[in-house]
Amino acid sequence: MTVQGRPGTPCTPRSSGHGTAPLPVLTPRRHRSFFRPAHITGRPHGGDPCPFRFASCLDAMIAPMKYRASLPPTRYDVPTVIFHWGCAAIIVLQFATANSWGLFHNPLHHQLVVAHLTAGMVLSVLFPARLLWRLGWGRHIRAADRWLDAVLARGVEYSLYALVMLEIVLGYMWRWGNGQAMSFLSLQFMPPFGRFSASAISLLHGLHQWNGWLIIVLATGHGLAACFHYFILRDDVFQRMLVTGNASDEYGK
Repeated sequence: MTVQGRPGTPCTPRSSGHGTAPLPVLTPRRHRSFFRPAHITGRPHGGDPCPFRFASCLDAMIAPMKYRASLPPTRYDVPTVIFHWGCAAIIVLQFATANSWGLFHNPLHHQLVVAHLTAGMVLSVLFPARLLWRLGWGRHIRAADRWLDAVLARGVEYSLYALVMLEIVLGYMWRWGNGQAMSFLSLQFMPPFGRFSASAISLLHGLHQWNGWLIIVLATGHGLAACFHYFILRDDVFQRMLVTGNASDEYGK
């Protein structure tokens, strides 16, 4: 007897001369999956010697990791990112102008000095505003999972905050203590106190110069650490200070 019909559809009874009997239902043969338990594949447990396979347990363990990897990386808020990169650009400009104006004569020498003073005055307003935002309204993110990494990260961060504020104060004291005005483009801000002694001026100049080098050294180490996270460890630490994408609040404030 030949059975006709499409797989998966019941066949209509057909007379065979000895009576009428229903023909079996043809169903498509399912592939027996080694990686799925019986309750997923729909197979009865009786035909599977081990319905709960090792791979299924492995999938259950990997699923949370895949979900965590699919989350957007934790990022700082937009004002914090703008403050960070703005202050970093000004600090690099300050270091470049201070170490290059001695190589040129006027008028380029004078223009570099004015640019240095102008950027310094902008930084003296922008950096305290950044600290206030950081302490009050900015998103706080956990530095690292391991305590040593967290101590190093926070130590460099707070050291840079203190050194930059000290550099700003030393710049004003050295300029005004030398009897010279602070320049913001063409605006002149005269010193509010009298001229310091030559030894005090020399001390302020030396502190201002060496403190600037210390800031650059720490900032360079900070940048190299971010590159190490991005290129070697391949985590999301560097992306915290990028504006692109949404910020996850998993470790946020």
